[in-house]
Amino acid sequence: MLRKRRQIRRGSGGWPLCLSLPTTTLVHLKYLFMEWIWLRHKYAVSFLVHLIRSSPNLEKLKLEISVDDDLFDESITGFVTLDDYSDIMLEYLNELEILHFSDADNELDFVKLILAKSPVLKKVRILLWDQFDKDERLRISQMFLHSPCASPVVKLSVS
Repeated sequence: MLRKRRQIRRGSGGWPLCLSLPTTTLVHLKYLFMEWIWLRHKYAVSFLVHLIRSSPNLEKLKLEISVDDDLFDESITGFVTLDDYSDIMLEYLNELEILHFSDADNELDFVKLILAKSPVLKKVRILLWDQFDKDERLRISQMFLHSPCASPVVKLSVS
């Protein structure tokens, strides 16, 4: 009999935080597409990393980041350190696509984590918010190009 681990606690505001999903929960998931995710929320990155960690066979990840800041309360924003996720390894992830990337600290760190922990990653496509000028686009591209990357063959496109 498989014993499922699940730890749930309440975050600020009463939202349940899932700390650990059962290890076999999403074992067959190969493609994950999430719309309207807002990575500036202080629990969004943690939730997303736990979801990915519970999907060991994930091959493609596509995120469409919410561009409507007016929908969210500033009190729920926050910066998350990704040092706690040093044990994660995305052995099958070969494609990452992010739409409406806005250069928030959590978004930058999330992409750096994916680059560092995905040894077979082949394609990373990041579409920036329309509000970025040419210099900002170049700065973001350079930041990712100089980040540690586990895959020797990844093609990075920032536009």
